Amino acid sequence: MAEKRAYPAYLAEREGGWEPVSWSYAGTRVEALANGLLALGIEKGEAVALLGKTRMEWALADFALALVGAVSAPVLAARAGVSATVRKPVSRMCRSSTSPIAATSEGT
Repeated sequence: MAEKRAYPAYLAEREGGWEPVSWSYAGTRVEALANGLLALGIEKGEAVALLGKTRMEWALADFALALVGAVSAPVLAARAGVSATVRKPVSRMCRSSTSPIAATSEGT
């Protein structure tokens, strides 16, 4: 990411508008997340469930998992929240899984 780019890495929806996110910021966040995953004991080849809405933070978490050699297992929450229909099977999967779970949240 050493080279300068004329366009942002992402456009993140913030407070009713779109905010450009630089390549430098995205790269720094991915590296910080990857270091956090390693500190938590996530190892190469391990599956980690990602639960959240489709947003920039999800992509950054996914790249961080790839950086440490882990595999993401996405669980997409509905736009208006996780419905009861989805909540039960996801809850059951989480209880019976040995995979760690990361949840993307609103904000950065």
